[in-house]
This record gives sequence, C-alpha cells and structure tokens, in this order.
Amino acid sequence: MFYEEDERYYAAGPLRRDDGGNWYKDFYKVITDLEFINDWKPTLVRLKNSFWDFHRDVLLTHHYHQAIQDASIIGPPPQVRLVGRISFAHDGPILEALNLALNPTETHYIDRSLSLTGSAMIVITPGTGFFKVSKDLLRLTTTRLLDQGFGINLVSLEKAPLHQSPVFSYRVMEPKVDMDEKPAAQSSDPLWGHVEGNSTGELKTFWWEPFWISMTFWDKQMDMPFRMDRCVYLLLYT
Repeated sequence: MFYEEDERYYAAGPLRRDDGGNWYKDFYKVITDLEFINDWKPTLVRLKNSFWDFHRDVLLTHHYHQAIQDASIIGPPPQVRLVGRISFAHDGPILEALNLALNPTETHYIDRSLSLTGSAMIVITPGTGFFKVSKDLLRLTTTRLLDQGFGINLVSLEKAPLHQSPVFSYRVMEPKVDMDEKPAAQSSDPLWGHVEGNSTGELKTFWWEPFWISMTFWDKQMDMPFRMDRCVYLLLYT
C-alpha cells in the first residue's frame, strides 16, 4: 500500500520509504497454515472472500481502528475515509513474501524434519513477472533460497511478455571499472560486488534474471468450455 504525504497521519502503524521516496506499508494474511487438506473447497472459499474483503480491511477498516484510538485520546469523533492506494504487481513485496515463507525453516540444519525436505512455493501474480526490488533484499533472498533448497514456481495470470521473464529491477551505484587494471568478476558485478568506495556515485537501474524461479503463464484457453463447432469440424474432417 502506498500513501501520499498528507495521508501519513491517517495511516495506522509505521511506514517505510522506497528508493523513489514513496511512503508504503506491506500487508499479509494467513489463510491456512500447517494443515493436511483433503477437500480444498472450503479453503478456496475463504481465500476468495479474503480477496473480496481486502479493500475494506486495508483501505478502510485498518485505518478506522487507528482513528478510534486517536479519538479516545484526543476527543473528536473519528473520520471515516479511504487511505492509501494498492500498488501495481511490479511494486509488490514478492521478496518479503518469500522470506516470510523461509522463516519457519531458518534452522533447517537443527533436528531436520523430513516433512520439510523438498519443499516448494507457488507464487501467483497478476503481472508479467517484472518486479522492482531492493538489492540487499535480493541478495539475502537468493542466499537463503540456495541454503534451504526451496523451489519456486511463479504463476502469471497475464500473457507472456516479449522479454525474458521473470526479471528483477533494482537501482544501485554502478561499479567503477579501472581500465588500467583487470577487474575481478565479483567486484564488477552490480549485485554481488561491493560498491562502497568503488562506485561512480551515480544511481543506475540494473536487471537481474533469477535462476531459482520457474515461470508459468496461465493459459485461458485450457479453462474454456467445450465448443460444439470444434466437435462438428473434427467430425467433418474425419
């Protein structure tokens, strides 16, 4: 959720700022956890209801409770108003969500449970697989995923783009390359290189293709009902 400058007072809880100077706050909700489910219909109903109630719970109710608390201290009646706007898919906290899933298995090397071996995550996005992320969080997430051995499948509800997907975008200082000396591969890498004291001082945008994500695009044709004209065409053709 992104907030304007004049909405900061109405936003409940602490806010953070991204690289562009925009105020934001992340929200998440656990639908089901640590359950062996045979019938997924009740879970899917709860999941769908949570999607429908997201606008009310986050844009209105979340800040309305904060207004009630302020009114009990200050005195005037609380004002009900919509605060914030939902971010686009490319600004979504995908790395934060992945790290939340990695937290329960942080101590995987202590009393390893076989139920956690070969675990995988499925992430559904309405975007095309392009995300704006933080460099430090991208490095941390990559290290934790390789350490714990998690597999990730990213399912996109959009059509496949004309570029390689998924791709992460981050802004850092460009590493400075000395033409007189042959730079090391790691020091010249904008993601893994150490730019402190060895950078040009200019922020530039870099793109990185995560090798630990497999991308899948949803095919709407597979979910369409059976068409009679196709049946007639096949019969005539035969």
